[in-house]
Amino acid sequence: MGLLPEFRGRGLGTRLLRETLDAAHASGLSRIELEVYASNQPAIHLYERFGFKHEGCKRQARILDGQAEDILCMALVTPRSCASAA
Repeated sequence: MGLLPEFRGRGLGTRLLRETLDAAHASGLSRIELEVYASNQPAIHLYERFGFKHEGCKRQARILDGQAEDILCMALVTPRSCASAA
């Protein structure tokens, strides 16, 4: 998921993420994972605002134009009751 530069800063990423999470939860998902480039601070802050937690880091996972970059692993877990998990 991403936005072209000319569409950033308008709240569209928030709306996209909210709609995506609503659909995921409506379909019964209780765990949603994502990966994001460590340099993409605006996206990381967006995911954190929605409750995503950092779970790990793939060190030097991408090399572009000779520059290595980490990829962060994040997840949002919605607790399920024991009754619904059975």
